[in-house]
Amino acid sequence: MIQLKLIILICLLSKLNAISPNAYFANNATLVAPNNYLLYRNYTTTSITFKAVVKTTGWFGFGLSPDGGMANSDLVVAYLNENRSVNFTGRYVASSPSLPIINKVQYWKMLHYSQNNGYTTAIFSRNLTVCNAAHTIAIVPGTLFVIFAWGSSFTSNSLFKDIKYHSPANRSSTSLPLTSTINQKITLNMNQIQTVDFRVNVKIS
Repeated sequence: MIQLKLIILICLLSKLNAISPNAYFANNATLVAPNNYLLYRNYTTTSITFKAVVKTTGWFGFGLSPDGGMANSDLVVAYLNENRSVNFTGRYVASSPSLPIINKVQYWKMLHYSQNNGYTTAIFSRNLTVCNAAHTIAIVPGTLFVIFAWGSSFTSNSLFKDIKYHSPANRSSTSLPLTSTINQKITLNMNQIQTVDFRVNVKIS
């Protein structure tokens, strides 16, 4: 009975961490036109949530960079394992060119991952600032450099070769105001709002 309750609790927690791919995002950017790499984002005072829609059924990467390059970047890499389970890891690149190294502390969180019609959709989040974790970049007001890449490799052996040597056409960087003013908290003035009460008489026989 205790084991059954534990399984139910784990299932409930996984559902709480999930998010619909159709969830509303206030901010969006086309990183690679026309629809090769789209990025959406919402943020609060403590965290930010990204939605990446990438034209691939292989792997994709997204991250933050101090100067637009790979060196000292703070990123995620995601793909499907050969058994179709999701492999999502927070990583960093100490120097370029080199393979992304998996962080000992995983502070990026995967909320959704799916593939449909040749596209990968992933939703993930992290805190704006991360304490007690190495190789992190704080997300602060103003523009920040983001880096992104994708590839078609599927097997784990060819995947990392593809990540390290992906073609220039499948990688780039840009600067974005990640915590822009678009999704500011809205405060309603209740003195300027009219309310109406509707009463319905229901006869229960």
